Amino acid sequence: MNPAELRATVIGVLVVAAILGGGAWLVGLDPLKCLLIAVAVALFGSFRLFTEFGDNAGWPEPNDRGRDRGARREVARLSWTLQGHASQVDARSGRRLRTLAAETLAEHGLDLTRDEDQERCRALLGDRAYRTLAADRPHYDEFVAVLNRLEQLLAVPQREGVLH
Repeated sequence: MNPAELRATVIGVLVVAAILGGGAWLVGLDPLKCLLIAVAVALFGSFRLFTEFGDNAGWPEPNDRGRDRGARREVARLSWTLQGHASQVDARSGRRLRTLAAETLAEHGLDLTRDEDQERCRALLGDRAYRTLAADRPHYDEFVAVLNRLEQLLAVPQREGVLH
């Protein structure tokens, strides 16, 4: 803190302390209590002189900025994106769910975006899961139900689950 900032901070703290102490006296408090209020405000304001409040007082930068992969990071990222408003998952999680569904259906020879495969996708996933995939921010329970259905489909050998 340069001398000009230090001077301005000290003057500002003393002015605020005097205003609050004088205001307490105008309200009718005893002069001793007013003096204690002013001293307390001045002490509290002086903490600004000894801290990095105006500078970067945030969290330190992590050392491992290059590593953004791994099971722990994926779990942490997933748990934060599943916390939404009114029991709805985040839109990013909804997009990721649609990507997983498209990959799972591709293993069964179906394309979620192709019009001619829509009925077979609906039959394989079920109506509830198919509707959930169309939602931008699905309800958490429906999100979990779709994940369970996708896990069931992954357990079925390829091409066996396709309805002809």
